[in-house]
Amino acid sequence: STDGVNWSIGQNVPQYYFNSVIFNGEKFISAGTSGHVIQSTDGVNWTDTKLSTSTDLNDICPVQ
Repeated sequence: STDGVNWSIGQNVPQYYFNSVIFNGEKFISAGTSGHVIQSTDGVNWTDTKLSTSTDLNDICPVQ
């Protein structure tokens, strides 16, 4: 969404539930079920990263 009201479906978003999303000034990062983290620089095209855990991830803490 460019306005926070009207939303569209992103590209390459895996079929998992995502519980938290942050924007660190450069990219969006979202954490979800089964250890999946997705990242996007534009909020439309996403890259999936599977961490070495099957635990559901519920939050993201930005580190500076």
